[in-house]
Amino acid sequence: MKVNHNMTAIRTNLNLNRTNTNLDNVTYKLSSGYKINQAKDDPAGYAILKRLNRQIKGLDQANQNAADAIAAINTAEGALNEIHSILQRMSELATQSANDTNTPEDRDTIQLEIKELKDEINRISGTTDYNGKYLLNGDSQYTSYVAKDEGMMAESISIYSQSTTVDPGSYSITVEADPTKALLDGFSLRAGKLIINSEAIEVTQEEIDDKSIYDKIQAICDRCNIALEQEGDTLNFETYEYGSEAYLHIYYEGSETDYIYGTDVEASFTVTDDGCDENTVMSIENNIITLTNSNGFELKIKTETGAADEGEVTAEVKDASILQVQIGSDATNMLGIIFEKVSTETLGIEYCNVGTQELSSKAIEDLHNAINKVSDIRSKLGAYTNRLGYAQADLDVQSYNVEDASSRMGDTDMATSMTEYTELNVLEQATSSILSKANQRAEMILQLLQS
Repeated sequence: MKVNHNMTAIRTNLNLNRTNTNLDNVTYKLSSGYKINQAKDDPAGYAILKRLNRQIKGLDQANQNAADAIAAINTAEGALNEIHSILQRMSELATQSANDTNTPEDRDTIQLEIKELKDEINRISGTTDYNGKYLLNGDSQYTSYVAKDEGMMAESISIYSQSTTVDPGSYSITVEADPTKALLDGFSLRAGKLIINSEAIEVTQEEIDDKSIYDKIQAICDRCNIALEQEGDTLNFETYEYGSEAYLHIYYEGSETDYIYGTDVEASFTVTDDGCDENTVMSIENNIITLTNSNGFELKIKTETGAADEGEVTAEVKDASILQVQIGSDATNMLGIIFEKVSTETLGIEYCNVGTQELSSKAIEDLHNAINKVSDIRSKLGAYTNRLGYAQADLDVQSYNVEDASSRMGDTDMATSMTEYTELNVLEQATSSILSKANQRAEMILQLLQS
């Protein structure tokens, strides 16, 4: 029997602390409903659980994205249904006008209604939108790109801007020399007055030694739109912009150097039936190629380093606008939905006229073709809707299965945890009682000493 160390009480207290810790953990799981609340509970499981939760949220949002896309398609479908009705009415009027029992005055009256119906088709085409996105006007902002001969997208050449008078077609250009930026490599620092594009800074040897000068030079470069790179004891300067208007003039006072300029892109274009015509004029400003003609046509093409290696390319301008829909939790799960331009021009009825019997007969044929084209467009949109419906069903299944896996991994089994809680609670009470008894053993020693 020892007085200095009551080992029985110490061992009992150790067990009590462990029981309390385990009881805290079980209580946390019961109160939160989660088996894994912190990374320390299960490091690997915690990481997997977070990834599963991200996937679940992504799948649920993708499901909503698909629903939004279906709503956009339904908006376009509703407009196309009205256009279909208009075309049916126009076909009826053309058939009526083709009958030679009509007088010229009768046909004039019929043509007046046809004109109003054509205007309504164009109005619907130009104003049908979903959440600010126009669906049937063939908005070229979403339908222009630059492609190489092999059909691949050009990486160093892209559409910069275009006017509303740019017609669908393939505008062929060839970049013969890349645009360049103004570049100065291997510039050595020394004490003195440094001038960077008319901005002056006093450089001391002390600032060079303690590297504090670099922050000051960077600040000047930011103001001058210059990219700065430190390479050992030297600096590299490069303008952000391409072209002959981009320059560098960096020197020390008393030893002025020449200006360094970038270069403009050099290019040519090809006249084609569905592209640039003989009236097209090319102008170049820095890295921008501009094609214009007297009809208000303006197509601007941006080039970068490597443009000359692309070879002959075509700026493709299409009638269709592509709506990209994210239908999965990963970045690659995209679906492109094409809303074709639907106007009197694209339907081939821009000049529909029933003023004579011959024109009326031609109008009947043109209107039948237009009806068939709208039917084809609606069929494609219907196919997109069906595909999105299947995508939603798949997303529902994926989300359910992933959430089920997450539940199995992360949710608390309340029955098991409650059993453990009861066990630990009883053990805690028992251990507390034993600890109380162990602490009383010192009194027994005191009685021994007193006897």
